[in-house]
Amino acid sequence: MSSIRRWLLAGLLVLVPLAITLAVLNWIVGTLDQTLLILPAAWHPDKLLGFHIPGFGVLLMLAIVLLMGAIASNFLGRKLGHWGNLLLHRIPIVRSIYSSVKQVSDTLFSENGNAFRKALLVQWPREGVWTIGFLTGVPGGDVINHLPGEYLSVYVPTTPNPTGGYFVMLRKAECIELKMSVDEALTYVISMGVVVPSRPATSPLNPPM
Repeated sequence: MSSIRRWLLAGLLVLVPLAITLAVLNWIVGTLDQTLLILPAAWHPDKLLGFHIPGFGVLLMLAIVLLMGAIASNFLGRKLGHWGNLLLHRIPIVRSIYSSVKQVSDTLFSENGNAFRKALLVQWPREGVWTIGFLTGVPGGDVINHLPGEYLSVYVPTTPNPTGGYFVMLRKAECIELKMSVDEALTYVISMGVVVPSRPATSPLNPPM
């Protein structure tokens, strides 16, 4: 019985991550394949080939993103984008939603953005309890008038779902910059500390930022 139990657990450790990964990939590919609906019916790969091959929607979406990026990168595209922004900012309700999403996307995807560029060791939710957070910037607006000294804006993710979390402003002197990539830190958080990142070649305690 002990051998059967050990084999069962070993099999689950192999099959469960594989099954979840395949299910997520299948959902992503299936969702992106819906973009094929924008093509005329005669152009659908299923019609041309006579059978269904999943994944053509991924290629189409990649082509659309590259095309939009090429257009937005030239002078005319930047002008059109600017006029589009002005138009959307004049529409009630739409402008509030669009401006919020635009600011977040610019922060996350812009080459000049500083979101999630550094992993930090911070004390949360109370002093003496440590967790991993991600630097998102520095406080701004009227907030800085009420925070004496230097503060950092930090996103503290929850485990095992890092898409939920807390936005906090912490003293810079109380945050420790970690010598690990953001990907390593995210993996550490998602795995609940099971997957430990490799230590740097020299591993003295990092001084506070």
